[in-house]
Amino acid sequence: MLKPNEGNKYVFKIINFKSAYLPSYDEVAYLLHLPNNFRGIIDYAQSFYETKLPVSKSSISTLSTKGIGKPTFKKIENWFLSLSPSIVHIFNPKLLKKNYKAVVVGSNASHFYSCVDSYKFSLRANKNDNELNVLMDWLEERSNADYLLMSEIHRKAKSEVINKNDPKDIWLLQKTHWHAQSLVPSRQIEVLDEFFKSDKRRENYTFDEVLAIAGASYYLTFDFYLSAIANYEIGLQFYYERLDETCKDKQYSSFFTGVLNTFIESDEVNSCFDAALIELKKFISSKIKLDGITTAHSA
Repeated sequence: MLKPNEGNKYVFKIINFKSAYLPSYDEVAYLLHLPNNFRGIIDYAQSFYETKLPVSKSSISTLSTKGIGKPTFKKIENWFLSLSPSIVHIFNPKLLKKNYKAVVVGSNASHFYSCVDSYKFSLRANKNDNELNVLMDWLEERSNADYLLMSEIHRKAKSEVINKNDPKDIWLLQKTHWHAQSLVPSRQIEVLDEFFKSDKRRENYTFDEVLAIAGASYYLTFDFYLSAIANYEIGLQFYYERLDETCKDKQYSSFFTGVLNTFIESDEVNSCFDAALIELKKFISSKIKLDGITTAHSA
């Protein structure tokens, strides 16, 4: 049984460090409508397995704040084990130590390590295959890179080489990292570099300069999400190829690529949402035609 992490209590804190390079699991899960904390996982498990956790709602509500005592934790642990004996893998001391080290340095890698590790365990246990392999490999690499960066920042701040409250000091460490570990164009990184190094007062920036800085900031923000989408689509294509060898001979263009092309090239499109609707109609139409041909051949 795990030891309490705060006095004689078990507290399941929500890990949510502000980061553009690796957003918190909480943020990403929320966007995907997935459980984004331990209480959410319990609610999902109760619904999915159609079985009730023998713990009061008031105790569950304090999981991430006041915490719970040993008897309540034991009930939760036994309940999860009754759903699936493999759940004990989540409480692997080696993984928990890895997660704890990430939290100490202020990295969001903690929950993503658990996510990737659980996924890999599921693949081994169930001997299944799906489209998430490439995405999970990328997510693990991204998490490792974030942990190394935050470890460096934590170490240098502790030894007072840098001031952790000075955005300029933090940026100087991040700059090389963004160049090496992301797909953000160098010019956008340089725009931010010029901003952090400048002594110019905010009110002295021109509208175009503010626009350029905001644009560069968006590149940093969306690098994670667009890279995740790209890796998912690559994994999806590889998965299709494993299912059907003839897929290798077919020209492939992602749905998202089609949306961007339509948005850029069409005179009838006023927004990216318009382009997405057009591509969705094309996709549905092509699928209906394909199903019709298949039905005709079967007849």
